[in-house]
Amino acid sequence: MRRWLIRIRALFTGRRLEGELSEELVFHLEMQARKHRDAGMSASDAAALARRQFGNVELVKEDARDVRGVRALEDALQDIRYAIRSSARTPAFTASLVITIGLGVGISASAFTVFNAYVLRPFDVRDPGALQSMNWMDRSGHYHDFNRREFEAIRHPATGLADAFAFRSFALRLGPSVASGDAVSENYFQMLGVQPGFGRLLRGDDASRRVVVISYAAWLTRFAGDSTIVGRRLLLRGTPFEVIGVAQAGFAGLFKKPRDFWVPLDAMHPDAAVVRSGDERDLSLIGRLATGMSATQGRAVVASLLRSTTTDRPDSGRVARVFFESRESPIPRTVGSYAAFAPLVVSFGLILLLACANVANVLLARGLERRRELGIRLALGAARTRLVRQLVTESVVLILPAAAVGFWLAWAVVGFGERALFATLPPDLAPFVRFVPLVPDWRVVAFTVAATVASAFVCGLAPALRATRLSVVRATRGDFDDQGLAARRNSRGALIVAQVAASALLLITAGILVRQAGRLGRMQTGLRTADVVTIEPDAKQRAGVLVALRSNAVVDTLASATVLPLDMKFPTVSISTESSSADVAYNRVSASYFGVLGIGIVGGRSFTRADEEDGSPTVIVSEAAARRLWPRANPLGRVLRLRLSQPSDPMSRYQSARVVGVARDVVVRSIDDGTGTPVLYFASPIEAETCCLLARVRGNPDAAKRTLDIALDHTVPGGVERIDRLETFVAGAIYPFRVAYWVALCLGIVALALTVVGIYGVVAYLVGQRTREIGIRIALGATPREVLTLVMRQSVRQAVVGTTIGLVLSLGLARVIASNVQGAPTFDVVALALAASSVVAACVVAAFLPSRRASGVDPTTALRHD
Repeated sequence: MRRWLIRIRALFTGRRLEGELSEELVFHLEMQARKHRDAGMSASDAAALARRQFGNVELVKEDARDVRGVRALEDALQDIRYAIRSSARTPAFTASLVITIGLGVGISASAFTVFNAYVLRPFDVRDPGALQSMNWMDRSGHYHDFNRREFEAIRHPATGLADAFAFRSFALRLGPSVASGDAVSENYFQMLGVQPGFGRLLRGDDASRRVVVISYAAWLTRFAGDSTIVGRRLLLRGTPFEVIGVAQAGFAGLFKKPRDFWVPLDAMHPDAAVVRSGDERDLSLIGRLATGMSATQGRAVVASLLRSTTTDRPDSGRVARVFFESRESPIPRTVGSYAAFAPLVVSFGLILLLACANVANVLLARGLERRRELGIRLALGAARTRLVRQLVTESVVLILPAAAVGFWLAWAVVGFGERALFATLPPDLAPFVRFVPLVPDWRVVAFTVAATVASAFVCGLAPALRATRLSVVRATRGDFDDQGLAARRNSRGALIVAQVAASALLLITAGILVRQAGRLGRMQTGLRTADVVTIEPDAKQRAGVLVALRSNAVVDTLASATVLPLDMKFPTVSISTESSSADVAYNRVSASYFGVLGIGIVGGRSFTRADEEDGSPTVIVSEAAARRLWPRANPLGRVLRLRLSQPSDPMSRYQSARVVGVARDVVVRSIDDGTGTPVLYFASPIEAETCCLLARVRGNPDAAKRTLDIALDHTVPGGVERIDRLETFVAGAIYPFRVAYWVALCLGIVALALTVVGIYGVVAYLVGQRTREIGIRIALGATPREVLTLVMRQSVRQAVVGTTIGLVLSLGLARVIASNVQGAPTFDVVALALAASSVVAACVVAAFLPSRRASGVDPTTALRHD
């Protein structure tokens, strides 16, 4: 206990303890000398004998300090004080290191901020780790949601789950723009532990009422923070809903796209009879695991329940597997999620590595300048580990300012990225884009500090080990072996090569993405999109919307479709023919669909009005579907059979269908899939409850869209959920590639700038170190051109080697891009050539300036250079 008290005193009262130690040693010497004086010795002889017997006072002090047990901490504090004084003596050098490390850490932290917001940061609800979303797959491989009876059974306490809520997600017009919302069961807010910001939330007696709760963010942005919002009525799909409350700040649902409002589960359903029957499988479920229950146990519970409820189905429609997915954060923490973020992490991480390489190169060069100092310290008895620790401390002392720079830069980059994203979005897409708030929290701060510590430590360790690997005798007289210098030059050369390779890889990737975005922009979708407007009407007011559209002068032709082109949620159906079977995308369309979108019929005929009205089992197949199903035969007149797992399937009326036409291939799901996706078209009347209407308009498409929007809002209030130009969907499909190439291009430019600065600094330092050698060469007759070539040769060689490595790595990356993006080349000669030449040219320019200065060295001055 006494030893711990001494340690605590040593930490907080070190100077006082040092004074007491000195007084105690003086006392011991005085007592020993008095003893000798009492024995008859003179005062001077007694004092001298006492000092000889006592030994070296400073060594005794060192032993006493070691007993305290805080020697390592004292040494660390001493190293920190020395490092701060050294940094203050070279403010420009220190600032360059702080900014370089801060730049690498800040850019990496900006990527981590996005990753943290979507993957790591849990929702602000009660026990988010226990939340699991559910769905299941039947034996034929089809995925299913749940019906009302299954939901009521699953949420029953006897099942073992703590609780569960059901919901349907949808979008609708709320004022001038589209809002996202959920229709939820009455236990939604209670199960999540969400509190009202003001007003109240949904409760059990709200199940049949037209009430709505809005999010705090929507209250601020859409309603300007109006304190009288409670009690106001909002028109949702033409029906008035009363606002009963605003949810707590920070809560916007459990998905990547924040929600604007919540209504009771059945309030938005178009068919009350369907709701009462409980048969329709249109409910998504999220459950809470009971305390101590694992996800595996939860799946077993739900699977057992579903087996008992699907016994009346055909064997292929019975439950095969139940799937749980964590809803702890906006993007579930799965291997696939981490893999999706891997390119972002690697790209931004390369910038941090380049910054570290720059700092390490500078510290290696600085270590050479301190060879004589370090040699003298070694000669005086300093341990190598002690010197390494001091040199590393000099790097680590930059942590606080570098972390501050990095955190500020991360905040600035994220803010600029959000503003740039919204500024460059196609105007019609902006209302539909929502982001999880990218607000830095303690995880971002911890990452920034950890990345800064790691960077400073890694940057300082290798140079410290190199700098202290000296021969004591040679170092004290300034004589350094060529082998050590060569090893240091090799270390710096390897770092430069790595920097060049990384910057070349990022620039080549940017070039590939730039050219691919250009290809997609020029790609022919096969669709007539410029003068087509899409309208999503409310199901209950579809007839009124059709009447208004048919009587509007700007509408030339109307068509309908279950799903729009470029919709990633294209449904599929299992079919079989005489010789093959497959799952193929399908669409239910009106007869005018092909004419409105300009899709040519290359064989057979198009649908007729009779096909629509009779519901006759006819089908038009795309060219890709014809090639897949009948590779060497004429598809016209062929019959395909549909394999349906449940009677309620909307395609159940088509047990079989005869092919009457072949349509030209067009883009179906995604623009990067190209036009080769097989698709089947089934006839459906325009009055049917299909999803969307398509109108070919006259005159300017933007003006026509505005005219239709105003007219429909006046004629059928709340009857239209969305109205857009089809061209907007094409722009939205290309936009992510543009964002990707802009990000890659910015990273490539930063990487190239770091590489250029690194090459310039190293070459300039090497020129300074070789001043005497260069002077001797010039004195012996070397021309300035020969000196310039000599100095440039090594830098150009490193640039070429690094660029070659980057090219090889980029070929592998191009294959990854091509495997995920239809039509992307695996070998883009133009992108490779432009990026590689840019990197080499930048490196040559960076090396040329100090090399040219070297060629003008005065031999007389150089020979006197130390």
